Formats: sequence, C-alpha cells, structure tokens
Amino acid sequence: MLNNITTPIFIQKINSNDESYLLAELLVKDGDYIKLNGQIALLETSKTIFELLSPCEGYIYINHKFVGGQVFPSDLFAVVLSTTNFTENEINLIFKNLKEENVTEQIGFGSETVFSKKALQLIQKHALDQKNFTGKSIIREKDVLLYISDLNINTKKISEENNKNVQK
Repeated sequence: MLNNITTPIFIQKINSNDESYLLAELLVKDGDYIKLNGQIALLETSKTIFELLSPCEGYIYINHKFVGGQVFPSDLFAVVLSTTNFTENEINLIFKNLKEENVTEQIGFGSETVFSKKALQLIQKHALDQKNFTGKSIIREKDVLLYISDLNINTKKISEENNKNVQK
C-alpha cells in the first residue's frame, strides 16, 4: 500500500567534501501541496547552498527530527503523499515503516527508486543491475527474489531448448 501513495525523499550526497549538511531553511510546511521540482529546503554545505527539490507532486510532510539541524546523506527527509487524508499518527507510522524497511540507497539524484539493505545485498550477490528494478518506489528483498526466480525459470527454459537442438 505504501508504494502507491508514498514517495520518500532522501538526502543525497551533494559533494565529496562534506559528511553532513545544515538545514539552512525549510521552504514548505506539513501538508503543503508541492509540484514536481518544487523547492522543499535549502541545505548549506561548506561551499554553497543547495536546493532540495521534490521528485514528484503531492502533499509533503517533513521528518521533523531535522528541523533546524544537520542532515546526512541517505537520511529520510520527507515524504510526498498523493492525498492529505492521513492523521498525524498515520504519517508518523509511514516514516516509521520506511525506516524499518532499512531503505539505504536511491538511484541517481531526484529518482524515486530506493532499495532496502537486503535487496541491495541480493543484487550484489547475484551481480544484477539495479536498473532492472523499476516501477516501484521501494525495492524490497522479496522483489529481488521474485526477479531472480523469474530469471532462473527463463534461463532453465533456454537451456532446455538448447539441449533439444543439440540432440537433433
């Protein structure tokens, strides 16, 4: 259910000089409607001020542990929801569930696809390309296992067909 309504916004590595960034200014408040590439916040690095932009349109909710403080690459900063029909407790639960998914990596800046730790481990173990996993905002271990299963079935069929051709 979360994938259909929730787009997480993670802090990306902006430069190689800084381990963290200062949240200089928050430009939205909870429940604001934000457009694609709309400004969310200004992050201050050691050399510049960087704009954090929305990867999609919807209603934004900020992870309030960051307000007035430091943010780190891979931190879950905010979520964009397709509706405002959520209570404060439900929004807190969305943040908690995303955190429990151990979501750790986002492909490319501004992308909506993120991977759980277990999914990344499987992808690396089987030497898979992360670009094969699209269409979802969060890729979990079960998604990778399903992909591997499908891949093995297709590989087995091709191998059986090749064996039949060799026997002829």
